[in-house]
Amino acid sequence: MGNLMEMLGSQAQIEQVVTIIKNVFWVLMSLFGIAAIMFAIYVGMKLARAEEEGKRKEAKQQLLWTIIAIVAVIGIVMILNMVIMPLIQNQINSGGN
Repeated sequence: MGNLMEMLGSQAQIEQVVTIIKNVFWVLMSLFGIAAIMFAIYVGMKLARAEEEGKRKEAKQQLLWTIIAIVAVIGIVMILNMVIMPLIQNQINSGGN
C-alpha cells in the first residue's frame, strides 16, 4: 500500500484531505441523526395509534430496529473518534512512516 506521504503528497495536503473527510462524515452523521429521530417519533406515534395487535407488533419491531441502528452508529462514531482518527493523526504527525 505504500506510505501515506507518498500516496497523498505533503503533510498539508494530507491534513486537508483528513479535514474534508471529517467534515463530510459529521454532516452525514448529523443527517442520519435527524432522520433517525424523526423516524423514531413517527414509529412511536404509529405505535400509540395502532389499534390492531399486528400493527402494534410491527411498530414495536420498527422502533426496536431504529434504536439498534442509532446505537450502532453511535458505536461507530466512538470507534472512529477514539481509535481510527488518532491512528491517522499519528501517521500524519510521524510524516507517514
